[in-house]
Amino acid sequence: MSDHAAPTLMVMPIEDTSWYEVLHQQHPDGRVVRIRQKAIERSAERNMFWTIYEPGFVLRQHVHVSDQITHLVEGEFYSGETLCRAPAVLVLKKGALFGPVVAGPEGAVLLEIFIGSADSSPTDLPGFQRLLEEKGIRQLPGLATDPK
Repeated sequence: MSDHAAPTLMVMPIEDTSWYEVLHQQHPDGRVVRIRQKAIERSAERNMFWTIYEPGFVLRQHVHVSDQITHLVEGEFYSGETLCRAPAVLVLKKGALFGPVVAGPEGAVLLEIFIGSADSSPTDLPGFQRLLEEKGIRQLPGLATDPK
């Protein structure tokens, strides 16, 4: 007899979790534009998030420490020169460059699944600063924390 529990079906209603703000920035027209998330699951095995990029949000280029599968449910964004348009599935291997991300005019809604940690590291910060300056965007200080 095994000491391990049998696999089970898990249903995780997205509406049962709370929104939190990940990043925010001020655009030249005065709008504050955000990335908002709901943490669906956080564990050593996987991390899942329901994420919204508001229209025009610009996210720095980065790499994750785990494999990532993202379902682009609605909207569109650019990752570097690549246009990602819903519906689409993005597969990023551990260490793959992602971004800079520029959300489209309707923003984007994503289901992000990380096979392990969701931690990331920025790349090309000088290039990101130049991009923000070119677009007249001001990164606002502080990050909201996941209410776990």
